[in-house]
Amino acid sequence: MFANSFPMAAVRGTTIYTVSEKASDKMAEDVANSENQSDVLAGLDMTVRFIKRNWTSVLQASDFSQGAAKYVTQIIDETLVEKKVASAKEAMRLAFEARDAGVYLVQVEASDRIGRRQQVSVDFFVGGDTPVTWARPPAQTATITTDKESYTPGETATLVIQSPFQTARALAAVEEPGGQFRYDWVDIQNGFGRYPVSVRKEQMPKLAVHFLIMRGRLANSAAIPQPPSIRESP
Repeated sequence: MFANSFPMAAVRGTTIYTVSEKASDKMAEDVANSENQSDVLAGLDMTVRFIKRNWTSVLQASDFSQGAAKYVTQIIDETLVEKKVASAKEAMRLAFEARDAGVYLVQVEASDRIGRRQQVSVDFFVGGDTPVTWARPPAQTATITTDKESYTPGETATLVIQSPFQTARALAAVEEPGGQFRYDWVDIQNGFGRYPVSVRKEQMPKLAVHFLIMRGRLANSAAIPQPPSIRESP
């Protein structure tokens, strides 16, 4: 069995090769031709980079007529490791160390035989005890991500809360099949929180989970001034 890539996102499955001089259809022929090119791609010089990605959001302007703030978000990539390797017929194993929590990228760059430059990358999240930044600027909503694309009954889904606050608490509300809600508290530390939830058969095909993120008043912050009261004269 082989894992192949194919230029049609809707095509999924496993390919089992048999010895045959003629392809059974056009799709099988294209996949076989791609597999047969593995020898041609061996020996290419490649640059592999291990990158830590951060985001910074700067308040550019405020629309006071609508009460909304406008932020400009910039990507800051820090290359931690850069290696020069050569492609081979067999898969290679490269080890990288992520010392802090955050979003990381593994980036591969190479040129083909006629000099065309190609670059591919994959990103992933690493948890830990250090602060984390996210791509989204401060807003009224937060982004929730999962550790997998789909789940089967009996599995546990881990939901990652990308909080706009470094320290906060989130109230998780899980919709049960009978119409009731189940509530749990989730601690937000260093800009993110994790909420594990068990997936049951009666909750399929979709499990609805809602989060309300709350943060108390910051230490040493001044109280919000109250408008002066108006009293009628006797």
